Amino acid sequence: MRNSDNADKLSPALIRRLPIYFRALIKLYGSGKERISSEELASEISLAPSQVRTDIKALGCQGQRSYGYSIASLYRTIAAVLQLSDKYKAVIAGNTPLAAAIMETPVFMKRGVKLCAVFRDPETDIHRYLTQLPPDCPVYGYDVFPEFFGKYPPDVIILADTPEKTEAFAAVLEKTLSKSTVKPPQIWNFSESQLTGFALDVKNIHISDVIMLLCLELGKN
Repeated sequence: MRNSDNADKLSPALIRRLPIYFRALIKLYGSGKERISSEELASEISLAPSQVRTDIKALGCQGQRSYGYSIASLYRTIAAVLQLSDKYKAVIAGNTPLAAAIMETPVFMKRGVKLCAVFRDPETDIHRYLTQLPPDCPVYGYDVFPEFFGKYPPDVIILADTPEKTEAFAAVLEKTLSKSTVKPPQIWNFSESQLTGFALDVKNIHISDVIMLLCLELGKN
């Protein structure tokens, strides 16, 4: 059974919890600990032990009475479901503080996403924010994207420019993809622009929305 088939059989609520489990298991795996009980794991991720046992059973993992669950086995199972062992090629469009922060974080590489190229507005000073590029990661102007995509189509395109430049690049992107026969990439939009009216597979990830929801929680408390 393929990993994507495994994921399709899991509830959406469990899928949303898998990254939480994974972060806890990374920490436990690095500590040298080999086994863990449902009570201990529940305490690590602030869930009820009964929920942890239900989730683990849904994943197809088995524990042993008095011994608990194998941390390595849980780690590998969740990594497989999330397809973290795969290597995805990504490019990023933008020359903003947010673009620089995304490029400098090791999270993408650790989760199997390799940044292969950076695209920017040719009029933008590349040294203003992009100071620590990953190795083997060339920088191009937006006008070069169609040619690049024809030779090296990425799996993911990360948008992190200003709203105006993001929308302009999205128009170029849509035109380029309409002429391509390869599988279209997924678009991760970190910009403040809400892309609508484009025939693209866009995942809008607005940090400002997250901050507003966090402020709401502050107000409630």
